[in-house]
Amino acid sequence: MKTKLFSFILVFFIFNAALSSISLAAEGKEDSIRVYKIGELIISDSKLEKLSPSKLDVVNYYRINHIDAFSFTELTQVIPSTQIRTNSRGESMLYIRGASERQLGLFFDGVQMNIPWDNRMDLTFVPTDIIGQVFVDKQSSSILYGPNVLGGALSISTQERRSEGTGFRLKIQGNDANTQMYSACADGRFSNFNYIANISYLKSDGFLMSKDAPSDLKNQNENSRLRTNSDQERFNAYIRGEYHFDDNTKIGLSFSYTNQEKGVGANTDTINSSRFWRYPDRNRLITTLNAWHAFDDAKQWQLRGTVWFDKFDQTIDSYKDLTFKDLEETQKDDDNTLGARVILDFTPQTNHTLSYVLNVFSTNHDEQIDSDPTTKFSQLTLSTGLEYKGRFDLFSYYLGAVWDYNETPKTGIFTDNEGNNSSGIGACFSLKYDASDNFAIFGELSRRTRFPTMREQFSGALKKFKVNPDLKPETGMLAELGGILDFDNAYIKISGFANFYDDLMVQKTLSLEEDSLKRKMRYNLAKADIIGGEISIFWNPISTLNFEGYFTYMSSKAESEGKKLDHLDNKPDFISALNANYYFDFGLKLLAEVELAGKQYEEIGKNFEEIDAYAVFNFRAAYQFVPVNGMQTELFARINNITDVFRYTQFGFPDPGRMLSFGISLMY
Repeated sequence: MKTKLFSFILVFFIFNAALSSISLAAEGKEDSIRVYKIGELIISDSKLEKLSPSKLDVVNYYRINHIDAFSFTELTQVIPSTQIRTNSRGESMLYIRGASERQLGLFFDGVQMNIPWDNRMDLTFVPTDIIGQVFVDKQSSSILYGPNVLGGALSISTQERRSEGTGFRLKIQGNDANTQMYSACADGRFSNFNYIANISYLKSDGFLMSKDAPSDLKNQNENSRLRTNSDQERFNAYIRGEYHFDDNTKIGLSFSYTNQEKGVGANTDTINSSRFWRYPDRNRLITTLNAWHAFDDAKQWQLRGTVWFDKFDQTIDSYKDLTFKDLEETQKDDDNTLGARVILDFTPQTNHTLSYVLNVFSTNHDEQIDSDPTTKFSQLTLSTGLEYKGRFDLFSYYLGAVWDYNETPKTGIFTDNEGNNSSGIGACFSLKYDASDNFAIFGELSRRTRFPTMREQFSGALKKFKVNPDLKPETGMLAELGGILDFDNAYIKISGFANFYDDLMVQKTLSLEEDSLKRKMRYNLAKADIIGGEISIFWNPISTLNFEGYFTYMSSKAESEGKKLDHLDNKPDFISALNANYYFDFGLKLLAEVELAGKQYEEIGKNFEEIDAYAVFNFRAAYQFVPVNGMQTELFARINNITDVFRYTQFGFPDPGRMLSFGISLMY
């Protein structure tokens, strides 16, 4: 990445925008920001009101903005029941209630963000500047998500200007690891047309290690608190326009581009199996077309569609050791995916909707190591089904059925597997009873399938894995039962859940007898169970004070080849977060946070090793000035991990120590 050029372009853009005279009437933030509707998977329009009984967790713009995140990886504090871990490839992955990254659906304005080759995504690629809302579904509670959504879904909606006129937002922030980020966003609405454009640039030396880090850590520079090889540089650009032809037709077109260069922190607990990697170049360009049309003024028949083309490429440089001087191998990946989703809604009467959905994508993955011939892979995956949402008296109910199909026309050197296909059926059922205006009981049950990815089956990951083309699809049965208390100033949701998996795909380290290189290999467990309970709360005792948080308890076990396993890799006993916000009349805003995680286990060799529980405390202070000529200005500072605790979420990959960040934001 040419950092000087990007810096110049961004500073020039910000400087000119800041000097532009924009005449705007003063208006509240809440009146000017909403979310992009035609990209949503979860319908919230009054005519097609979401009737699925389990209340989704919704994280809005203001909660996201208060985290001051440099990327999406830092948002778990406000996204319930989630944890983000960084793996040995340097990728930050999302987990919901113990469900791993490949079992989840990640969506951005309706586009599937999981890269099909591996069915996962590095969340450091996702900026937070344009996010208007995040929906979290902890069950596979809708067939609209499409295939491979086995353990939950997270759907991101971008911002959309609510009122007529134009606006501009500028944010500059940094931290004590020599991180700097600049972000500028412009939006507007003129009659039937609205738009948003964003550009951001991040450059970071990495993150700081805790001062309590053990002195015998491997692959870590002893003379620096910076995590060795954790630096990154990222450039993001996003633009979207939406046009309303009339009350029954609207269409939106968007382009999203990300360029990134980053290092990969090597495993601090071992030397022999460490990855000394860098990504000198990663690029992703997504073009998305969203459309909505009602066939009649009563909106009895509605059609929603999303079509996208996703181009992703990256280069992986593998070095001999921590000096990163002797290059061993270079791998180049090129992924091209064309996808579409079509949803036809029929609403014969109020509160009753029947939907047909078709999700389909075709993807090609080209892989080249050094000067070897390019290896080609391809995959076709589709999902189709019906779902019905209804309400009768005090009961809301949902029923869906789906058929999933997967085919691999090209499988690289594994030509015997070309044309292989598999399929699975799924179903979802949920029921809610509104006992009163403030109390409801709900239950959900779903069954879904996840197909093995091409990478899991056919990639050696630069000699780190022994391939296993015989992997089978995994299936999951998810159940939840709970209750909701909802008052004007308080909300409590309590539930118990049980997730039962068959043929769960996991990995193990092979013995010398099994493999001369002692590589890892993926295989299917016979079965695995995750059982737990959860409580979510919100309390607003006075207008200037609120508390919110959650506590999720999980117990996991598994069985393989007739042998019972007491643990599953990296499934903590519990995860929890609690936030307290206080607002002063004169503009000062204070936020205190605590993050908790229980002990967990990870298979190291042939044994499970315990990872300690931890508690992390954060604090934020911000001052919002009185608006001047329509401009709102806020200064903020944040301390994360105040006690500087040393912790792992995965063995060998420490999380950040105490870090101070600060910045300024301006909004017109």
